[in-house]
Formats: sequence, C-alpha cells, structure tokens
Amino acid sequence: MPIRWSGAPEPLSIVWTPNGPQAVPDAHKIPLGQRIEIDLGESEDDAIAVKFEGENGAWGWNNKSYFHGGRHPAWPLPTGLVSTRVAVRTGGREYAPQFDIDTSAPLQEFATCDIAH
Repeated sequence: MPIRWSGAPEPLSIVWTPNGPQAVPDAHKIPLGQRIEIDLGESEDDAIAVKFEGENGAWGWNNKSYFHGGRHPAWPLPTGLVSTRVAVRTGGREYAPQFDIDTSAPLQEFATCDIAH
C-alpha cells in the first residue's frame, strides 16, 4: 500500500454548495509518485493508518482513502496487533523499519510503536 506523507497537501478541492463551501476529494491532486525530499538530518512524518471513534479496527491510510470516507475497501486492517514496514529508499539504499499498530486500542491510544531489532 502506498503511504501518505503527513506534510503533503491533501487531495481536496473546495466547491460551493447550497450549504456553503465543502472540501471534496480531487483525483487531479493526487501525486503520481510518493517522493519527497528530506534533507540530511531532517525527518518527515507519514500516515499509514487511521482509526475512527466507535470502531474496533482501523484502516490503511493513503491519498485514495479520501474517496472512501477514510475507509478504503482494499485496506481494512484486522483487529488487534498488526505489524507493518515502511520502505524508504535514498541514496541507492532502502530502509524498512517495522512498526506495530494495535488496532483494538481506544482512539486516544491509537499510535504506531517502533520495534527494535
């Protein structure tokens, strides 16, 4: 699953409706690639999952999730502890740290945890 860089612009456009302005997903604003520049010594947050109040599980999160109310049908995550890797390529090398996500955790505690190997 492609991830979403948290600092990337949201793929939304503002349209006027009888109820006022509304943000709607805009496929033209989804970048073709998932590339960003990160300076040496800097970091960027990524978004890999989303959880909604009152739901037991969670969903994988990327730009196309906006078109499904955040619940992309291809990316439901199982309830419980889920292990994931985020692959980042730079300078001809790949880094793929592993993270655990407890999708059954209450919304206030929902977060990723680094796994040290």
